[in-house]
Amino acid sequence: MRVLVLHLDADSMAPPEIEDSILTAKQIGETLTKRGHLVKLAPFEPDYARFAERVAKAEPDIVFNMVEHALGQDQLSAVAPAYLEQMGLRYTGGGPAAIVATCDKPFAKEIMRAAGLPTPDWATGPHWKGLNPRRKYIVKSSTEDASLGLDDGAVVIGADVPIRARKCAQDYGGRWFAEAYVDGREFNISIMEDDGKLRVLPIAEIEFVDWKPNKPRIVGYACKWDDDSEESKGSVRTFGLEKENPELAAELIRLTRESFKLFGNRGFARVDFRVDRKGNPLILEVNPNPSLDWDAGFAAACAKVGYDYGDTLEKIIDAALK
Repeated sequence: MRVLVLHLDADSMAPPEIEDSILTAKQIGETLTKRGHLVKLAPFEPDYARFAERVAKAEPDIVFNMVEHALGQDQLSAVAPAYLEQMGLRYTGGGPAAIVATCDKPFAKEIMRAAGLPTPDWATGPHWKGLNPRRKYIVKSSTEDASLGLDDGAVVIGADVPIRARKCAQDYGGRWFAEAYVDGREFNISIMEDDGKLRVLPIAEIEFVDWKPNKPRIVGYACKWDDDSEESKGSVRTFGLEKENPELAAELIRLTRESFKLFGNRGFARVDFRVDRKGNPLILEVNPNPSLDWDAGFAAACAKVGYDYGDTLEKIIDAALK
């Protein structure tokens, strides 16, 4: 099969999350080549005419879409699948509508709340309606992923939210919102279409090991992108909730399935949760195109059911072709 791996373009000053995405595209290309596919890699081109020309030259049977942002913004990553649909090509991962809806986090929470799915309370500027001045919140980018701007200072009381949001807007640009901070357990749950059926993979928990007592338990920027940081070393992925707490696991699985369908996801996705001290699951966000790095959470969950990295990629391609 002719496979085109479409990836981000970057210069020598690319931040680690973009470098990681490009390395993942290379891993995908090398793995699929070893499995007998004819693979080409190409960077995303924002100009449609040049994009269409570049993609058409590859004559792909399937495009493996690894474009996680466009023109420097995550919310514009929907442009790549929109272009591919305009060309009438099959591609992996979420479609434009799913990406647009989930990339705007406050909008996604509105959709989830309207559908009866549990998500932490939130408030948006400039009026911050409903913000409790004494409650703890985490200030997040409304449209950017990769834990942009998430550090210990992101967790503040409601009275300080506007100050933190203004500072983040000055430092990083874009819109910022406040989500009620849930001081509990964190779960990342992968889901995929497997042989025509929707399959929730083994539940992964992020445990905060040897964490300082007053340090917010969050998966921040350093945790994700600085392997030498104490945050990275102290956040450990574990499995086994299905045996430890079957009732909680069953509810997380149900909510993962419902949120996958709600946003019109296809192929594969990841749903992130916090579970509060009373055992109530709350959906943080839905990612229609999660990282496919060989040692990232999605591949790790697939390995738990006996799929190696190549098997995982083949399953994703198969789902895109159906």
